[in-house]
Amino acid sequence: MQYTNTLNQIGLINDAAESLNKDYQSVDKDMIRNIMIMLPDDIDTVKLRNEVLQIGSSVGVAINNIKIEKDTRSDKRFNFYRISFDIKTKYSTFKKFMEEYEKNKRVFSLEKATISRPIRDEDDKTFKAEDADILNIAIVSRVYFMK
Repeated sequence: MQYTNTLNQIGLINDAAESLNKDYQSVDKDMIRNIMIMLPDDIDTVKLRNEVLQIGSSVGVAINNIKIEKDTRSDKRFNFYRISFDIKTKYSTFKKFMEEYEKNKRVFSLEKATISRPIRDEDDKTFKAEDADILNIAIVSRVYFMK
């Protein structure tokens, strides 16, 4: 009797495994690719650097002093890299930059943004009136990946 029940359960387990495999095979490959971009198993820091530079380039902002460091702190589910960089731009362009940053498929979380005006010497002959709206902006963000 117990032998028969065990054989019946094996059949149910095989049916469940086939059903799960069928469901897995039906998942759209683009969706899987997007999920792996959003929360990858590991991060290629060269590609990550290029993504950040591309975001800046798309709105005409030069990224300076970019640093990507693996953060030693982590939580139970994720590890992350800390990305820091500086930009000099007008506020309206900074807003466009942040909109593009948000649209990126990779999950970035903004940790800190420091905005200041450049210090200018009043006697500086190279100062132009159109430069008066330029801001120095330092960004620190995180990007996550699975443990």
